[in-house]
Amino acid sequence: MKNSTMPKILFFYVSTFFYLASPLNLNAAEHKKITHIDEIAFYCEPAVYKNFFCTNSPFDEAVLILYLHKLERKKVYGTVKAFRIMPSIHNLTQKTIRSAVIRVSFIGDQDNSKDLIINKKIKSIYLGYYHWWDGKRNYDLAKNYGFIPRRGGPLTGNIIDYDNIDEKLCEIHIWFKFLKYGFWRPTDQCCYQIWNGRMSREEAVEIVLNKQYEFPYEFFNEFLDYHEITKNQFFELEDKYRNLNIWHKKNDNWRLINELK
Repeated sequence: MKNSTMPKILFFYVSTFFYLASPLNLNAAEHKKITHIDEIAFYCEPAVYKNFFCTNSPFDEAVLILYLHKLERKKVYGTVKAFRIMPSIHNLTQKTIRSAVIRVSFIGDQDNSKDLIINKKIKSIYLGYYHWWDGKRNYDLAKNYGFIPRRGGPLTGNIIDYDNIDEKLCEIHIWFKFLKYGFWRPTDQCCYQIWNGRMSREEAVEIVLNKQYEFPYEFFNEFLDYHEITKNQFFELEDKYRNLNIWHKKNDNWRLINELK
């Protein structure tokens, strides 16, 4: 971290994958010094308003313990440092906690705690279930109400100027999809046009072959700054995650082994 002292941790984000352990009785509610991520535990008891109440402060009545196995540091935009718990908390069984309250006490401030509600009964419903989603048609409608496309035209590798215009990190994220799976924005966006009858496959192949190797440079430096890495570190990560089953060097340039036809 750049600062010599870390600002107060503002929140913990706990994923929804929790597992029940066999009932356990704690002999003593003693705090111990945590020396490793695997030692971080949440102590749980049945609760009336939720199936379980869990806290990272030990107590004698706990009937099960959940152990954290991964902690990831994330940088919140600006100066705030935060931790989030991911991707899950594990224990001794494969049963699932469907509903629980997790209380987290913050480092250096035991009186300032936060309750996190875990409810795996939540169901996501998408508008596309009921209405055919067509980004171009939505764009044409939005223009009537003042929506303005990207003034500089489509981003590198893109073919449309009205999508992904309100953030600066996603293009690099999608670029890594290209390194791993061999396709990214041009293929995605051409497929949308084919699905909606605005482009033939032959036209799409020509566009993809012309644009797929364009590196998304527009916000590259801001991406590096946000993640506190150098260009050399970034390109090392490219090499690390490039799928060599689908890539090879051709005339000293990385190219897909099997190009779209």
